[in-house]
Amino acid sequence: MCRLALVLGFSILSLVFAATASAVRPGVIESHQELSFDIDCGTFLLHEDVAVDERVVIFADDAGNPTRMEVHQRLVGVITNPSGETFRDSGDVTSFIDLAGTPNDPSDDTVTVAGRFFGITLPGTGIIAQDTGLVTFNPDGSVVIHGPHEVLMQGFAPLICPVLG
Repeated sequence: MCRLALVLGFSILSLVFAATASAVRPGVIESHQELSFDIDCGTFLLHEDVAVDERVVIFADDAGNPTRMEVHQRLVGVITNPSGETFRDSGDVTSFIDLAGTPNDPSDDTVTVAGRFFGITLPGTGIIAQDTGLVTFNPDGSVVIHGPHEVLMQGFAPLICPVLG
């Protein structure tokens, strides 16, 4: 969930920047970010380094007001446990954001995330935690989920700490 908040935060910052520079033609912003964070497993920490390649496309109405955006993110992460073992965590996701609400106010936007946001694999075992499919976050706070979204539903640490520690 920490990675979701970080990456969506970068996307929202891109939206604020793009809203001031939008035009009738779709605007495109491409970026590369490298993030690091720790996952608290109680008695030990896991560390994750993530590289995020992002492409934001902002669509506008005839007056140049942003109406929607698409954010494609390719994530390549590596989780390291206290023993120095590493585990792959990859994702490839597209977020569709309907900006039909108040300008520059993400609280009334509808956000649909499609793809694989988390895919943590253990050699010889396979996927141990994943968020794959479709999730829609509505302005009223409701969330519609299609597909396995283990990290969203259970949290990151409870799924991976017992296996990777």
